[in-house]
Amino acid sequence: MIRLQSSLIILAIGAFLLILLDLQFSNNPTLWRLPGTSDEQTQSRGGPIHESQPDEGPAVTQDPVGSWTNLTTALEELLPDPEINRKGDGWKPATQKAIKKLLHCLARYGDKCGERPEGKVVIVEYTHFRQWWEGSTTGEVIWCGSVLAAFERLGYTTLVAEDLAGVQRLYKPFADLVRVIIMQVRFGPDHATNLIRNCFKDPKCIKSESNPSGIPPWKMFGLTFWGTRGDPIELHHPWGPSRGIQFGALVGLEVSKTEQPGFSVMAPYEFPDHYYLGYALDHHCEKNPVVPPELKKDHAFILSKRLSYYYKNPAFLPDTWLNVSQSSGLEMISVAYDDTKGEHVIPEGIRSLGRLSREDFYVMVASSRAMVGNGSPALSPSPFDALCIGVPFIHPYDATRTKTLDPQGWDRFNSGIFQNGALLDIGPPYVYHVPRRNVTALNEALLAAKANPIGRSLPEKYKMTSLMQRVKDLVEDTDWEALAWKEGRLPLVVEKLP
Repeated sequence: MIRLQSSLIILAIGAFLLILLDLQFSNNPTLWRLPGTSDEQTQSRGGPIHESQPDEGPAVTQDPVGSWTNLTTALEELLPDPEINRKGDGWKPATQKAIKKLLHCLARYGDKCGERPEGKVVIVEYTHFRQWWEGSTTGEVIWCGSVLAAFERLGYTTLVAEDLAGVQRLYKPFADLVRVIIMQVRFGPDHATNLIRNCFKDPKCIKSESNPSGIPPWKMFGLTFWGTRGDPIELHHPWGPSRGIQFGALVGLEVSKTEQPGFSVMAPYEFPDHYYLGYALDHHCEKNPVVPPELKKDHAFILSKRLSYYYKNPAFLPDTWLNVSQSSGLEMISVAYDDTKGEHVIPEGIRSLGRLSREDFYVMVASSRAMVGNGSPALSPSPFDALCIGVPFIHPYDATRTKTLDPQGWDRFNSGIFQNGALLDIGPPYVYHVPRRNVTALNEALLAAKANPIGRSLPEKYKMTSLMQRVKDLVEDTDWEALAWKEGRLPLVVEKLP
């Protein structure tokens, strides 16, 4: 844990860092600019991981000579030349740059570094954060990518790890500056991938009387795109669903301005018993113009990125698309790729465009009269992308399994009933809710979408300003430690954890 207690030590470490990192401040004015300027915004996020054991991490002492020696050790471990073996390893040099920025902050501002935006550190460990550097466009990666963008716009320093040992190595030297640690929770039948639980149960990882330099439990949050799906949330985070904000409000403790629930596991949608982190799309989709109705093409895009989606329990059977196209007067188009090894072909009545880049995808969707759901993929952000560029979405649901379009709890996000329950808050002319297998209703919705064009219609919660406020609530505006004490979760007794 770095504790800079005198200006002399700060200056000494600062001078040493300038030499070690070859940061030519006088010749590189961008290093002196505040976060948020155009030059600063070009800096990346991400990071290198060293393979030593976590309990072998550097200990920075208060003794000036010892600090120099151990700081050298710390830098050697934290700033190696990253091995770039594949495209997705871009997070490694990005974290290296982030660490250098943070060390510059410490060297120049000392104890006051933590008051600056770049002195607020977030550590993330989750596959889909790292996949952002691969250029992936899955829903999970789009979510994590927008969260990374929010961190950057707020000026935070984001450090990326690839496992629990990496989290510990990144945490130790900057313990006082780390505000939040986001890690993967339970995925699969066992706890091998549940890094939060593994840290809680490891006396060398969790902060306790016997391990004062460990990670405080109140700094750890889980992350899952699909949610816990009704599992006891204790299986995913040892503190269970409650994180203390609701309790804190009852005892008069100042809480988040948005008064959102303070749950332990974060999600992209407002799942029950989850912390709603959400995602943003406008920073990408609004770069694309809305095509005027008179310039749109008479086609509808079917949201089915895999060929198998047309055959594995689809909302509309493969042999119905020709009839739909003829009845609506709209050409049906698709970008599905063949994941069936030649077992199936694109259904008759659909024209395949093949796989498109994200930019070409936006152009194609913007020129469409509608985007049509076919049951999969579930919980995709694509319908909101469509709304953002002025294209209505046709949302299928199973009318045999629900009597309402306003279900509560997990029923709202049951992908066997609704393709994306988050769309249920929106109605025509933006979203048309159509019963599965009902071709007549599908034709009527397509004709209504064609006759009633819309403009940009992205709900406010999916905009960057809203996401940044939620992120700020998480990182800056909530005293998670105070809430943990108020709720009686501290002092931590590891032996009593589930």
